[in-house]
Amino acid sequence: MRFLNKITIGKKFVGIFLLIGLTPLILVGWISDTIFKDSMRDQLVKQLISIRELKKDQVEHYFLMLYDQIQEHAGDRVIIDAMSGFHEGFRKIKNEYGAEFESGREEIEEGLRKRYLYQKEHTTNSSADSIERWRPKSDAGLMLQHLYVLSNPEEGNDKNVSVNSDDLITYSRMHRKYHNYIRGFLKRIAGYYDVFLIEPETGYIVYSAFKEIDFATSLLKGPYKSTNFAKVFRAVIDSADKDTVYLADFKPYEPSFNKPAAFIGTSIFNKGKRTGVLVFQMPITEINRIMTSYRKWEMAGMGKSVDTYLVGDNLTMRSDSRYLIENRNGFLLQLTKSGYSREKINKIEDLNTTILLQEVKTIGTEEAFNGNAGHRIFQDYRDVEVLSAYTPLNIKGLNWILMSEIETGDAFKKTDMLRLIMFVVFTGVAGLVCFIGFYIAGIFTAPIIRLSKAVKEIGKGNFNKRIDVESKDEVGVLAESFNIMAEDLQNTTISREQLEGIIKQRTGELSRLNEQLNAVMETATDAIISINSEGSIIFCNTSARTIFGYSNKEMIKKPLSILMPDKFRASHKKALERVLSGSILNMAGKTLEVVGLRKNGEEFPIEVSLSSWKSGEEIFFTAILRDITKRKRTERLLIQADKMTTTARLAAGVVHEVNNPLSNASLSVQELKALLRDRNYLKSLESIDRNIKKASLFTKELLQFSWYGEAEFIQVDINDTIKSAITLLRHKLMHVSIQEELSDIPDVMGDPIKLEQVFINLINNSVDAISEHGDIHIITSHLDGMVNVEISDTGSGISDEDLTGVFDPFFTTKKAGAGSGLGLSISYGIIKQHNGTIEITSKVGKGTTVICTIPAFSMKPKTIL
Repeated sequence: MRFLNKITIGKKFVGIFLLIGLTPLILVGWISDTIFKDSMRDQLVKQLISIRELKKDQVEHYFLMLYDQIQEHAGDRVIIDAMSGFHEGFRKIKNEYGAEFESGREEIEEGLRKRYLYQKEHTTNSSADSIERWRPKSDAGLMLQHLYVLSNPEEGNDKNVSVNSDDLITYSRMHRKYHNYIRGFLKRIAGYYDVFLIEPETGYIVYSAFKEIDFATSLLKGPYKSTNFAKVFRAVIDSADKDTVYLADFKPYEPSFNKPAAFIGTSIFNKGKRTGVLVFQMPITEINRIMTSYRKWEMAGMGKSVDTYLVGDNLTMRSDSRYLIENRNGFLLQLTKSGYSREKINKIEDLNTTILLQEVKTIGTEEAFNGNAGHRIFQDYRDVEVLSAYTPLNIKGLNWILMSEIETGDAFKKTDMLRLIMFVVFTGVAGLVCFIGFYIAGIFTAPIIRLSKAVKEIGKGNFNKRIDVESKDEVGVLAESFNIMAEDLQNTTISREQLEGIIKQRTGELSRLNEQLNAVMETATDAIISINSEGSIIFCNTSARTIFGYSNKEMIKKPLSILMPDKFRASHKKALERVLSGSILNMAGKTLEVVGLRKNGEEFPIEVSLSSWKSGEEIFFTAILRDITKRKRTERLLIQADKMTTTARLAAGVVHEVNNPLSNASLSVQELKALLRDRNYLKSLESIDRNIKKASLFTKELLQFSWYGEAEFIQVDINDTIKSAITLLRHKLMHVSIQEELSDIPDVMGDPIKLEQVFINLINNSVDAISEHGDIHIITSHLDGMVNVEISDTGSGISDEDLTGVFDPFFTTKKAGAGSGLGLSISYGIIKQHNGTIEITSKVGKGTTVICTIPAFSMKPKTIL
């Protein structure tokens, strides 16, 4: 609560008045808003559920009516007779019309081809082979399409108006007899698009009221055998029950220009025998009328934004979206903004429908398809928040759901208006409270301001200042106390001259202490640099200026990044931000190895000790730096010396590992000479090749180990490095059993050559500690971001006295000439350079265990200042 101490009493008064005056208003407004919004939501939910249930009843009733109607007409005597008549006419047409057809066949086929070309041009997504595929394969089909598709004078949706062809063949007589009757009930019943009569044995469509290009084709062998139309036909003829009705869901149908079509069918029986199949083609028109209330949404109680639609089990719409119908361009733009597929948007635009094209994958559809009816708020298929009431539908043969939705932005407009009114009232009351608060605050703060001015006069040394006491309240008591204090100060305060003398004396002492501190800092042999929280240098001593090659003027107020190579500056900035944010809490006592940059562009290694300190609220950092170029050079020489010693000890192994394969190769050559007489020399050639490759592999490993260059940290697989070290030492492992437990561990960042040298030194020490026969056990593991390598042996062990000095340079427990004593010391330095640790435990006669721990790849091996 320190910030309250910085606020004036006047502002505190205003704040208190605002708190007292506005708190009840806020509570009342919040409660009113909550109650009103809940009430609005309950009312809207009831409205949506009512609309949902109404539409559900209408849709389910519509399909029940379809089932009843098709059964009724399948038993109609006229339909039964028509099926027999058209069946007879279809069978006789080749004999009755064949000669006339053949005489004009070429002209007829060309006319049909043009008709199919027209169909292809007006059918969305038609294939390149459509024209040939649609062409009827039977002459009877070609004849009937010539008579009732090509020769029909009517175009488009009026084809079924034409009653018949003028010829006297049996089919035409049947057509003149029954067509008007079938057209009559097609218009009367619930919005059917077409009526079909189909032969059950062959699948031929022997009658179609609308006469599209599927007329006179076979649903078993023809071009539409894979459609939902054919699916209904096969389901009917596969059923033994004559009253069974089958319904197929909407799918694009090519003869209807790939517009969505559904089919419902049942059997036609005559005297107990199935003589045909009656199928109705159902367009989407009637379902759309039900779902849109004939586009009279507001009259049906659906307001300006209630949308009801159907969804099939493939999560696409089975009725058109209200938004497409009312505002086509706005709907398509909204789909584009929501990230909907451009290809599907183009199809919706071309076909002007969302049926089978608009995917609806929402929380509501998921719930409804799980068999649940309910209501929720979620994002709809346009990515707009809606209040939705959903339910599954009970329609035989279909798995559909019904959604009834309203946009929450439109639904809660009245709530937004209430909030606006509350905001206006709130603003007015707040202004009035502020005015009253400032007025009353002025009454209370005026004497306090006079008292404050008097205190300032006392501060200037005017101890004669007094305040007139005008009231007996707390402020008056405070003024009286001030007057008493001023009188006491006048009697006891020392003179200005004495005070100035004391201040001058203390200032001199501070100046001398500051000079001494500067002298110590400037004469220090180590470089000392201090920076502020912005990373700018505020102090640098002589040693710092010397090792970096800058003058004091060139360094002060410059960013610390001028002292480091470009590749480390970004890491330095991130590290500084982490310290200031509190991610790194304690820097004291940490020593780091970093890379510095001299003024002349030379990079060199530095050892840095860091500390932080505060002055007021600001954080500062001080670094003590030491140029370790000479020390690094010495370390490299020691490492190279140890590697030369190790290489010398590997020489005997080289002779063994190279000579053995070459000897084997030589023997194989001799054997090959003997075998050449009978041409059986393949195995000898393979032996030569294998031994030469073996020698080549070993020399490659030795060459890699012997290479020396500048250390470069890369991503290293520790398991591969250990295996390489074992390969190089294989000649020494004849009397030793190596057991490897190399687990799946992350890589580390490091120098693979140096790490390989560490493992060679440790394995070599274990081998030397085993006099005759023994075991070496190597285990790798990963824990808490660290990769662990444990090397254990059953050798002679190390005494407690010798164990304390094993990492000292030139310390060895081996016999004279058996080792340089640098191996463990160099290994220790390499592991430390990788920000790792190395520990040794041992018991005389039991063996020795060495554990190396290195940070995993996610951690950096060096810290950049």
